[in-house]
Amino acid sequence: MSDAFNTAKAYLEAGNLVSARRLIEEALERDPNSVKASLLLVSLVDRETGPQAVLDLTAQFIPRWPDIIQFRLKRLSALAELEHVDEMRDDLARLRNHFPLFPQAYHFWCGVFEVRFGSVVHAANHLADIRRRGDPSGFAPALESLIAVRNANFVLNERLVRERLSEGYHDAATIAELSLCEFFNLKIRDARQTALLALSQDPRESTAKAVRVLSRLVWFPPFFFGHLCMLPSGSASADHSRIMRIFLDALDFWLIVLLLAALMAVALWPSIWTGVSVLLMFSGWLLWVPIMNSVLRFYGRRAKKVQHVDLKDF
Repeated sequence: MSDAFNTAKAYLEAGNLVSARRLIEEALERDPNSVKASLLLVSLVDRETGPQAVLDLTAQFIPRWPDIIQFRLKRLSALAELEHVDEMRDDLARLRNHFPLFPQAYHFWCGVFEVRFGSVVHAANHLADIRRRGDPSGFAPALESLIAVRNANFVLNERLVRERLSEGYHDAATIAELSLCEFFNLKIRDARQTALLALSQDPRESTAKAVRVLSRLVWFPPFFFGHLCMLPSGSASADHSRIMRIFLDALDFWLIVLLLAALMAVALWPSIWTGVSVLLMFSGWLLWVPIMNSVLRFYGRRAKKVQHVDLKDF
């Protein structure tokens, strides 16, 4: 039976939802009260239908298994994704009262709540609480990654995602998250290759689709200039070549030089083409962030999905 569950989980992670459903349904036919099969079913409907289906299923399963915390956590993930703020706050209170022996899980989801709907400072306080209590299930890196994204610190988040990959999390969502970090860290070609790798594993991976489109659009010079302006000088230079580190360390200086050069070009060569070129460059600078956010929203990104955290070691 355990082999069947492992196979179903592997199918699910690989995106073979048809085979995963077949095995899960067979397991539930043999034992309708199987907690493992029911948990896999929740994960399956999340992939097939979305978070609303998770809420519907967990509403059935939680009364049947009130002592199984995993159903509560899957419900919290769905509430966060659907932005049901009040319901999530109430479920967090219930989690704290019903599962006092799982403080790390409680602080993790409080941190998720703060990252999504509240204060990143409060999220950092919950992260400190997790580390102070010990973190056998890996809640701290997951929350640290969410805080890094909220702070637009994609250098830190890339390191955290690579650590997850080294620990065996090779699912398409994690690979796609790496591609997004690489894109924001100016590793454009690497980002595209990583996105294609994620799509080869799961052709429906929305973040990878967005990165694939953005990795083409960014090479339009005005957009590339806008992308450069998003980079934090110095801190974004980790893991780059020495020449690239020198460039990034002086990025603010070069942006000011480019601005002054544009103004001088207009003053010294006052032609319509000079004006159009300068206007095009700075229009691209202003439009790049809205365009990028529109592409990410179109493909359903919005950083809603909270990565899975395994509770097996609790």
